[in-house]
Amino acid sequence: MRKSAAGLPAGAADDAEPSLKRELALFLLLAFVVLPAVMFGAVAAYGFAVWFLQILYLGPPT
Repeated sequence: MRKSAAGLPAGAADDAEPSLKRELALFLLLAFVVLPAVMFGAVAAYGFAVWFLQILYLGPPT
C-alpha cells in the first residue's frame, strides 16, 4: 500500500477533506435554514416568557 507524505494511505487525505460543493451546501443550509429557525424559536420563547409573566405576576405595562 502506498502512503502519502502525511503517513495516511494514498487517497485518504482526499476523503478526509469535504469537497467545496458539500461545504457550500452545508453553509447555505446553516445560514438560511438552521440559524433563522433557531433565532425564530428564541424570539418566540422570549415573547412567550414575557407574555406568561405578565399574566401571572407583572400585569401589562402601564
